[in-house]
Amino acid sequence: MVTILGELNLAAGKLPEVWGPAGVLKYPHGAALHAIQLLPVLSWLLHKLRVSKAVWLVRAALWSQVLFLVHAFWQTIHGRPRFDFDWVGGSIFVVAGLLILAPVAVSVKALVSFASALRWRSS
Repeated sequence: MVTILGELNLAAGKLPEVWGPAGVLKYPHGAALHAIQLLPVLSWLLHKLRVSKAVWLVRAALWSQVLFLVHAFWQTIHGRPRFDFDWVGGSIFVVAGLLILAPVAVSVKALVSFASALRWRSS
């Protein structure tokens, strides 16, 4: 879809990567791509670190990524740059950011605990 829209822009003499006044066509593509990268890695990491409530944390991360994608589409179809928020785009972005906080915080805490346990065992 991004390629088709870019081609339409080129045919009209516009920049291929811009939609409307300033929407970035690659933003939704990147949001989806990074979700595909993040979710399996997060799931694997939480499993390896034996984090309780891992399923809940992956679901929170999933919904966060869905909302980041919705935000990316919202900004792009309205011709807005990534961080030029209106109240809808800003609200979606804030909720997505809040949803990803718990999985990130728990993962970091588990990694620090794991590293501390390894150091303690080796000394």
